[in-house]
Amino acid sequence: MIVDASVWVSSQVPEEHDHWISLEWLERQARRRVPLIIPALALTEVAGAVARASGDRARGREAVETIKAIATLQIVSLNDLLMERATTSPPVSGLGAPMPFTSRWPTFGTCPW
Repeated sequence: MIVDASVWVSSQVPEEHDHWISLEWLERQARRRVPLIIPALALTEVAGAVARASGDRARGREAVETIKAIATLQIVSLNDLLMERATTSPPVSGLGAPMPFTSRWPTFGTCPW
């Protein structure tokens, strides 16, 4: 399941409005051993957003390390074809998660790459 950077950010920043919703949702997916997919570029987004929210660069790096430690996480590098597919295919909510929290591209199965 592809998880948007905003979910990762809110799970790492207690001051975020949806912090507990995101954190609990991610923990539930981890307990269920659901493969979670994050584009490599999103890790940079998470680090920057967490660092800005906290005023602490180290906290941004720690957030990324926390995410990378998730056993079911897959970090995917994007190429031109995948970027094209990701930006032109309509996302569909997966496993009962509200949009825009997660997306799944049905024409490519549970994971487009």
